[in-house]
Amino acid sequence: MIDRIYDTALAPEGWPDTLDAIARHFYAGAAIIQGYDTPHRNHLFSVTTANIAQAEDEYVAHYHPIDPRLDWILRHPNESLFYDYRHIDEAGMRCSAYYDWFERYLGLRYYVAQRIANNATDGMLVSLQFSRAHGHVQPQEIDAFSKLRPHLLRAVRTTRVIEAADQQHNATREVLARVRVAMFMLDSRARLIHANAAGERLLARNDGLQLRAQRLCAADSHNAAILRNALCEALNEPAPRSCGPCEISLRRPSGAMPYAAMVIPQRRRPVFATAAHSGCAAIVLINDTGESGPVEGPLLRESFGLTPAEVGVCELLADGQRIDTLCECLGITQSTARTHIKRVLAKTGTHSQSELVALLARFRCAWH
Repeated sequence: MIDRIYDTALAPEGWPDTLDAIARHFYAGAAIIQGYDTPHRNHLFSVTTANIAQAEDEYVAHYHPIDPRLDWILRHPNESLFYDYRHIDEAGMRCSAYYDWFERYLGLRYYVAQRIANNATDGMLVSLQFSRAHGHVQPQEIDAFSKLRPHLLRAVRTTRVIEAADQQHNATREVLARVRVAMFMLDSRARLIHANAAGERLLARNDGLQLRAQRLCAADSHNAAILRNALCEALNEPAPRSCGPCEISLRRPSGAMPYAAMVIPQRRRPVFATAAHSGCAAIVLINDTGESGPVEGPLLRESFGLTPAEVGVCELLADGQRIDTLCECLGITQSTARTHIKRVLAKTGTHSQSELVALLARFRCAWH
């Protein structure tokens, strides 16, 4: 049972099945891990055996506010072990709407619980629920259940750490998938671990950078030497503490504006790194001017009080369109276009079309 508890800590989706195994081990009707808000007594979550999962909504809506077990537990913050006869007798159970519902709806009456988390903001309990036929929990059952407490406590803490790391990881990946700066994560051998969407698009263009044997490489010898030196410095093991991000410029065969790149060493390596999995040792960020997003029209309107027509002119100017092309796209005359531009210059405080375009570059969307 203990091995299973620790295995579940690393695979949190298995907690309902593990609770079911714990309940069967103690001949209980159900098992519950319940989280609550300590200051306000609010219900935070329940993880239960499958046979009572359907009761959570009704419990939260109607019976959590009158749960006498939770009342007693919250009044005794220094206690860690709880069961019915510590705070209520059979007469009290017969008069309790909570106990009546619990037995009538779920066929369960008695419980034993242990506190496995308790601080100023939230607490957590793990409990076994028993039927009337089983009767009150016996001293030997309470003793056996209490021996699981340190293992359940460590396992739940581990699950919380893993879930927090997963949430942070997923949020980071979501952001990286939407930003327009290309990002490449490399291991200690300069092999690619992960590229965001902008990085994949950059490689697909094959304009100066490519993957060879899973390594990020430059197309010509000049760029290759620059990139190789920057990566060698970042991946040097052990890397000097003074080694910080290295900024480089990489020319492009197409003749487009060079890539502005930054190689960032990662100081924290896995404790149990292997030759095959050494973790992220360096991050390469590459800014491609061709990846610039569109001008954010709503932000322009709010910032400078531009009309929709003036925003349309700004969007095309920011994309480098000439006046004649702009007029054709918007279906306006050159005279109207120049009037719009004159008004935009006045509203934005710029004095020339080139100064306006430079300002508009700051209003480009940085994500997809």
